[in-house]
Amino acid sequence: RRTYLKNGAVPVTRSVTGTAVVNTITTTIVHSTDDGGNDVYWTSDANGIRDHKEIYGPSDDVTFRPPLTIGPPQPAFGTTINSSGTASGLSSGCPFSLPYSLDVTVSGIETITVPAGTFKAISNSRL
Repeated sequence: RRTYLKNGAVPVTRSVTGTAVVNTITTTIVHSTDDGGNDVYWTSDANGIRDHKEIYGPSDDVTFRPPLTIGPPQPAFGTTINSSGTASGLSSGCPFSLPYSLDVTVSGIETITVPAGTFKAISNSRL
C-alpha cells in the first residue's frame, strides 16, 4: 500500500488487491483511489512493465492486446519502448475496439530499497 499526493495536492492510495488471469497471463491487480477508483492489471517481468487491463467502475474497462508496455525490463536512461496493438472494452457500457500506439522514453532512474530488496526504478518517463 502506498499513498502519495497527485499534483502535490490530492491524496491517492494504491494497493495490491490480488491476481487475475488476463489473456492467459497472470497479472497483479493494483487498486487506486485516483479518479473515483480503478483497478489496473499489471505484470513486471523479463518483458518489461506492462498494462494488460484497466477497469473504471461497472461500465468502463479496456483490455490491451498485446499488453501496453510502459517500461523496459532493465531500466536505462534514454531507453525508448515502442508499444502498439488493439485496445478494446466498454466505454459507458458501449463496446469499442481501437488501435493504440505508445512510445515511452526513460528520462530518470533511481535506486530504491524496500523490505524485498534494492531495485532500479523508473522515476520519470516521457510518454
